[in-house]
Amino acid sequence: MNHGMRSPSMYASPINRVGIFLRSAKQRLLLLAFFAAALSPIAADERAATDADATAEITGAPAKAKTPPPPPPKSTIKLKDGSIIKGDVVDMVDGKLKVKTEFGGEVPVQWSQVAEIYSELKLRLILADDTAVTGSVEPGDDLDSMTVNTAGSLGTLSFPLTAVNAINPPKEKNSSYKGNINAGFNMQDGNTNNKSFTATAELIVRADVHRVSLRGLTSYAEQSGEVNARNSRGSVKYDLFFTERFYWLISALFEQDSFQDLNLRTALSTGLGYQVLEKGDFDADWSKEIAVYAEAGASYFSEDFDGGSADEQRGAGRWALNIDWPVIPAKMTLFHNQEGFPSAESLEEIYLITEQGIRFNLLKNFISTLQVNWRWNNAPAPDTERSDTAYLFTLGYTFDK
Repeated sequence: MNHGMRSPSMYASPINRVGIFLRSAKQRLLLLAFFAAALSPIAADERAATDADATAEITGAPAKAKTPPPPPPKSTIKLKDGSIIKGDVVDMVDGKLKVKTEFGGEVPVQWSQVAEIYSELKLRLILADDTAVTGSVEPGDDLDSMTVNTAGSLGTLSFPLTAVNAINPPKEKNSSYKGNINAGFNMQDGNTNNKSFTATAELIVRADVHRVSLRGLTSYAEQSGEVNARNSRGSVKYDLFFTERFYWLISALFEQDSFQDLNLRTALSTGLGYQVLEKGDFDADWSKEIAVYAEAGASYFSEDFDGGSADEQRGAGRWALNIDWPVIPAKMTLFHNQEGFPSAESLEEIYLITEQGIRFNLLKNFISTLQVNWRWNNAPAPDTERSDTAYLFTLGYTFDK
């Protein structure tokens, strides 16, 4: 009877069976050795990390920080050809959109080729009518449109992509300058022989976070051939804005007055200032152009006198207030400037300068000014008054750009 084919091992001797078993065991050992060699670097790394963490716990040293994975892209742009770009929107200026991708750096894309845009990041959009809108962005319901979630009083806005002129445009430099030059002259001849001359000038230049202010004044008067007034004053100030309103300043004041026996008064100051009001803070015509700033700091104060008066050098504080208020824009402006220097040695020693008045626009940039200048020195030189007042009427030219 045929019971089918059988394996040769069924007929092998016991010695042969042992040989077959040893060969198979050897193969198994070789296979295990191969896997052990392949897995040993991984195990070594794990042991090294474990040992490092254990060492850190024992010694108190911080464990080696693991590099976190890069954050997922927060913007997705789909082009009209079906391409998709993932990254973060940088800006869109002059019809060119820039997207910062994870691996390829900044990728430029023509805005006209964008079909959809999605961004978790808040973007600042400038529309065709110069309206500014800020919020997260997603595709609109209509073709080639977008929806902006402003999360404010405007709510959700939708408009076509073609209505967007710019995205995150660079901040425009805040540069401007303004100033005025004024002069007044008076002469009387006959029974009364009087002559007087006064000139004032001011220039303020602003460029981004920098502001420089220059002011000057000079007066001269004589009566019946005798000089009874001769004084001059000039100041320069530099402001560095570190926020939209706060700034650091340095300033220098120089003054001369022949009839106070003053060769030179010098005040070198530094401190902080705050732009309390700026043009555009209000909407009403009578208040929209008002500008006010206040300052406080420290000063080195020096006075060099003629004659028997003793020269003085002392530390002092400094405060300043400036108000420029076009009550009727382009027609009438009220102004007030003051600068005070209280002595650090005695509160009774205070020197104060104020200028206030009203300025009228006559024709285009030509102006007339009625002005009162008042000075107060609580510790004057011998034989001089504490208070000194000057009334000025001048004609001049103003500029503002």
